[in-house]
Amino acid sequence: MKPIRLGIAEDHSFVRTGIMNNCRESLRCEFVAEGSNGRELINALEKTSSLPDIVLLDYYMPVLNGLDTIKILRAKYPSVKILVLSALEDRNAITNLFNLGINGYISKADSKISFSEALLEIHHSGYLVNRHFVAREIKNIDWDKVAFAGNCILKHKEFEFIALCTSGLSYKAIAGKMNISVKTVENYRDSIYEKLQISSREELLKFAMKSGLAVL
Repeated sequence: MKPIRLGIAEDHSFVRTGIMNNCRESLRCEFVAEGSNGRELINALEKTSSLPDIVLLDYYMPVLNGLDTIKILRAKYPSVKILVLSALEDRNAITNLFNLGINGYISKADSKISFSEALLEIHHSGYLVNRHFVAREIKNIDWDKVAFAGNCILKHKEFEFIALCTSGLSYKAIAGKMNISVKTVENYRDSIYEKLQISSREELLKFAMKSGLAVL
């Protein structure tokens, strides 16, 4: 069997080296790209002749954080699987990472999950089913159609609206980005406000930050 090709972005060099050594020893993995932040990883991927099968990604990193790195990876390298390994604990934020396209999540504080087994599961089946963070009642949901916000289910277009809204665009600009009318944008806004029980764009931004939909 060919060795699993990996990439990694982790800002603590001691942690990064430890993970790499563990992967090489337990699974004989091959690292084809690494960096201390998302930007360094993206630069390394642009230079490598062999893309990784799986990228190991921290969430809290300087220069380019995990959230923005995931968005770039999904846009430029859709075939690369993503395993987030981080201290992030908020269930809403983690679930939203799956909505952005990650393939698995492991908490750095979780000693119950075998790191090598997690990599093998993602490599062979495509996803790591981590029930510690993904609630049993939502495991069969179509991730491409909905986004979760606590106990509230948002439609995919509402999720897209929130992402654009937090970037500071006007409703007219958002309408252009989504190829819809301003009136439809306002309908999305009203629906979201009602579901989240908020009444202003400022409150929406606070929700997006808390839920992992936006990071300053």
